[in-house]
Amino acid sequence: MVTVKRFLSENRKVDYVFGDLTDIPISEETGGELWEFMIAVLRAAFDILRPRGKFMTHGNGATSPESLELYEQVLVKMKPAVTFTKCKAFVPSFLEDWIFYQIAFKNQSGDD
Repeated sequence: MVTVKRFLSENRKVDYVFGDLTDIPISEETGGELWEFMIAVLRAAFDILRPRGKFMTHGNGATSPESLELYEQVLVKMKPAVTFTKCKAFVPSFLEDWIFYQIAFKNQSGDD
């Protein structure tokens, strides 16, 4: 987050942010320290993205649909609004299918 904070202070924008700090927490609700951290990272990433930029991250294993749904609920509530796509790929080191997200501003018009 040091680099993100520096970029914010310098008003620098980027085309892509790759989020690889943590998996989506496995829980029954979007509360607690882990969720707060994840949401803070997500918001900070969008603060430094250009209007047509993308935030890409891994979600969790496909065997954890509840946590993936909670993450998607967070995305739907984001301001400014975002849109997302997701894909699934087998990750040999995890021995399971993993979900990956590509997230962008909903209104992607304009350049800076």
